[in-house]
Amino acid sequence: MANVELWKRLLRAIRNAGCRVDFEWVQGHSKDLHNRAVDKMAKASAKSTLAPALSVVSVRKKWTDESGSRGSVQMLGQRLSIRIVTCEWLRQQKLWKLKYEVISTASPFKGKVDTIFATKALPVLADGHSYFVQVNEDTANPRAVKVFRELTDPDGTPRSRPVKGKVSRPAGGRASGA
Repeated sequence: MANVELWKRLLRAIRNAGCRVDFEWVQGHSKDLHNRAVDKMAKASAKSTLAPALSVVSVRKKWTDESGSRGSVQMLGQRLSIRIVTCEWLRQQKLWKLKYEVISTASPFKGKVDTIFATKALPVLADGHSYFVQVNEDTANPRAVKVFRELTDPDGTPRSRPVKGKVSRPAGGRASGA
């Protein structure tokens, strides 16, 4: 769950309120006076330098035109070549949340973008880098269970771009990965 710390603080405040608390959905950007006030407070908070960031997410551009879809890559215990697109440390869960794209040319999931989680026990998987990994067998709780190696270009530099000669060109003309 995202923002676990905020939810815990909210639940604690509700318990300490000593009265019944009801939640009412209000359509975003509505003319409701209270909704406008909350929007103003949220914008002011986002601009504030006093509050620490809720989380830091590093992002790299995808090679594929696919959009991310949870469960688009089935977890079958297989080994995959993946490229990390986003990387976020989930403090409460003590897990890395990684959005990745499959770059294995032989995989039926090539070009798919999905989310996977990794523990601190594994080497850090950096955004923009490519790795050969093994995944678990639970699509509902996707995990990287082993990192075999970081994939590199022939000159030894980390693979941070599609390999020439192994790039497929979709109709849009952009490279979709190696």
